[in-house]
Amino acid sequence: MGEKNPFVPVHIQVSELDILAKLGHEIVYLTSRPVLAIDLTRAWLAAHGFPRGSIVFLPRGHKKLFALYYSIDLVFEDDPAEVLQLQKAVGRVLVPAWPYNLNTKGRGIKAFTSWREIVGYIDCFRQLRMVL
Repeated sequence: MGEKNPFVPVHIQVSELDILAKLGHEIVYLTSRPVLAIDLTRAWLAAHGFPRGSIVFLPRGHKKLFALYYSIDLVFEDDPAEVLQLQKAVGRVLVPAWPYNLNTKGRGIKAFTSWREIVGYIDCFRQLRMVL
């Protein structure tokens, strides 16, 4: 009962993304969900106050190719397999620390437990493209 629901975003997460969007970052939501989930995904993002952004549906394992093609510099990702592939394509992969990805380490990978930990860091990427 006392555990956090991973499907409900922390308020600071939404407000920080809103700030980043207002600073001019391009917000793109990459997901491995099936395309049939587009309406559900849009509704969930809107219901939780996430800033507007493109939603891109990719098969699992294809986020690295997307990042390379679009010259993405900064990615938020929690899937360990995707994180390890993305580190080869982008400058930095920010990983919200969950029990299933705590051992995911490598060049350019930064785990965090609180959005407050990375707010100042993200500001360094103000002129770069970003993906969530």
